[in-house]
Amino acid sequence: MKHLFALILALIAVSVMAQNTRRYEFRAMVVTYKLESSGMGTTSSGTKTLKIDDYGAKEAREEKSSSTTSLFGKTTKEDKHTLDLLAGDYGYSIDLINREGTRMNVTEMANAFRPAGMAMAKDLEKYQGKDGMKLFVEDNGGTWHGDETFLGKSCQVFSLMGVKMWMYKGLMLKSESTAYGMEIRETAQSVQENVSIPASAFALPDGITITDLDKMEGLEGIPGGLSENEDEQPAEGSPPGLTYDRFVKATTGLKIPGYKYFMSDNSTTLYLTSYVKTESDQVVIFMENESRFYEMAGGGDGMIVEENYTFDSHDAVYIRITHEDDGTPVDSRSLLIRMPEHEAVLYLITGAPFPKSELENIIRQIRL
Repeated sequence: MKHLFALILALIAVSVMAQNTRRYEFRAMVVTYKLESSGMGTTSSGTKTLKIDDYGAKEAREEKSSSTTSLFGKTTKEDKHTLDLLAGDYGYSIDLINREGTRMNVTEMANAFRPAGMAMAKDLEKYQGKDGMKLFVEDNGGTWHGDETFLGKSCQVFSLMGVKMWMYKGLMLKSESTAYGMEIRETAQSVQENVSIPASAFALPDGITITDLDKMEGLEGIPGGLSENEDEQPAEGSPPGLTYDRFVKATTGLKIPGYKYFMSDNSTTLYLTSYVKTESDQVVIFMENESRFYEMAGGGDGMIVEENYTFDSHDAVYIRITHEDDGTPVDSRSLLIRMPEHEAVLYLITGAPFPKSELENIIRQIRL
């Protein structure tokens, strides 16, 4: 979801820059949010503070969150503390825990995409005016819910791309999404409009190691973005012996009758791609470090090993899952494949009781 909103904001920013207009209707704003998400074995909570000045020419977005993931009897916890800055010609994306980040010249990027921005601006002309947002939402398959007061602000409320949003002067104050077992909520707790914000709020913190990105490298974080070197080494701490980009390319576009591709994601220790049929009926493809194969292959609480065998010259285990970590009864299946050539274990988890042969058919489509 975060990548999706980043892409939308980038396109809007390019269009705005092409027209030499302000990003927001207000001069300055400080908003604090509560962040919550749960689903697919993960729960997360946190906070976000957004500071905007000079009609959007300066922006600081700080997020702190903690998440817990429970899969196959293994529980992992992860803390995140990030800061995104926009000030002058540069944009920064900073990991405040590891004290490192990246920098991009956003002015150069905007100039590179100015022709596309001008074309987009022309196409969006019909959405200007009082009812422009309503028309845009309805033209793009969304639902317009009308106006609603939230935290004393009159917001436009609509649903678009599976997300219900409360917008105030072009800024989202609240969002809710429930789909395919994932619940994501972002709720403003306080809003301060046209306040004085010190220049230090948009300054790079001390002690940060910064890496410069060119304008094309900056697009690689967007799903389907540019990545010319598929054989690059995985980032430090990534468990599988191949990059996340290669995993995504290999696991999207699979033919699983009745299921549609939903999303791909990664964390410090795990890659995943999911396909969905209903909210509770999913096929999820995972990849972790090879050592996890030996942890999971013996079964465990709620995991019954049906068969150990060899599949296409690889060690394989077919498992029946009887209940989740919290005790909820299920009738799921999993197929584990040990891949020493990638220093990885590739495995599927299904919400329905797939026979082993159907899981093998899915695995055969994955070309790593």
